Amino acid sequence: MSRHLLERLTERTLRDPLVTRTQLLEAFCRGTHWKDAKGRACLSSARVALRRLEERGLVRLPAPDVRAPLRQRRQLWDDGKALPPLPALPGSVEQIPGLRLRKIEGAKDPLHGLWNRLIGREHPLKRAPLVGAQLRYLIECGADGQEGYLGAFGFGPAAYHLECRDAWIGWCEAA
Repeated sequence: MSRHLLERLTERTLRDPLVTRTQLLEAFCRGTHWKDAKGRACLSSARVALRRLEERGLVRLPAPDVRAPLRQRRQLWDDGKALPPLPALPGSVEQIPGLRLRKIEGAKDPLHGLWNRLIGREHPLKRAPLVGAQLRYLIECGADGQEGYLGAFGFGPAAYHLECRDAWIGWCEAA
């Protein structure tokens, strides 16, 4: 990293009392050509790097930007309805009639609320939402009008490509 660039950032901090830390981070990313794969400035990483350099006395920056108060954390929505009763289950999974997965097709899916209720009430992390793109499934069973739900699960982006899991389940790349 160029000491000259750090000196220029410090000089601008001292010269311009209205310059913000974010403006300097943007200048730093431009000056170092620090971009992500989509060509956007890596502001978050630059913020961490410059804070460490500032702690070591290598650069002087304006005070951190005042942050807005934290909003209430995003959570899975629970409609308050009762969970469906768990169907009677035989002794082994092979004996469960009509065992199948049902993919939830987005927020407008009629069973989306049930998925949220099951995860929100039964999962150890309770109503903590999945982050990013996701796949959601209900585990259904039954036949002849005796349908029921055994559970729910979801995959976030980090779990899309787990070779050992996919091989164990028997999924190919397309699955």
